[in-house]
Amino acid sequence: MMQIKACKTQLHALSYCVCVCVVLLHLQGFAAKYIKEYVDGSGCTDDLNVGELWVDLDWGSGDLEYNQNAARQRICDWIDATEQRSAAFDFVTKGILQEAVKRCEYWRLKDNKGKAPGLIGWWPRQSVTFVDNHDTGSSQKHWPFPGDKIGQGYAYLLTHPGTPCLFWEHFFDWGKGVESGIKALIKVNAGMLPHGQIKCFVSSVNQVSSLNTAGLYDRGYV
Repeated sequence: MMQIKACKTQLHALSYCVCVCVVLLHLQGFAAKYIKEYVDGSGCTDDLNVGELWVDLDWGSGDLEYNQNAARQRICDWIDATEQRSAAFDFVTKGILQEAVKRCEYWRLKDNKGKAPGLIGWWPRQSVTFVDNHDTGSSQKHWPFPGDKIGQGYAYLLTHPGTPCLFWEHFFDWGKGVESGIKALIKVNAGMLPHGQIKCFVSSVNQVSSLNTAGLYDRGYV
């Protein structure tokens, strides 16, 4: 906590505009109330705090079920338990989106009330969307997004509510075609902002960098 406070103080002294993204990992092992204590104690209440609560989706007899409200509710309950000090990675949107594009089952992308089926459909301002991260993709590949559908994944994320994150490897290591496609989508996303700005956050905790629009406006109103 003290290191974060000291770093922010030094940057402010140098007249830097400080926007911190705190990524909170491995959350199943302790109560959400401690996230509130950490955020309050580290002076990060006005920054982007996002928790990696990897919830299980409902796979029924083997295929992903259409209704994933139980998974959405578990993430909402966790956010409430932090007293909204932290947003959460939208694992529900990731799971539904990658099944939809992999199987051409685009009917999955609307719930029974006509809203987006992930956390972004219920609580967009607390939802951080992503296609892959260092666990799901990369060299670990625990739950990778279909590689030939990455463009579709980012097209969805960057045109929908929530705070979208780009995976470092996709942007910098997957070639100019993927990079240029993502850049074009960032411009579309920037047009959704009042001042057309994009922020860049770097997480040294898990060595993953994310270009996103966090903190610029409340995407819950998009």
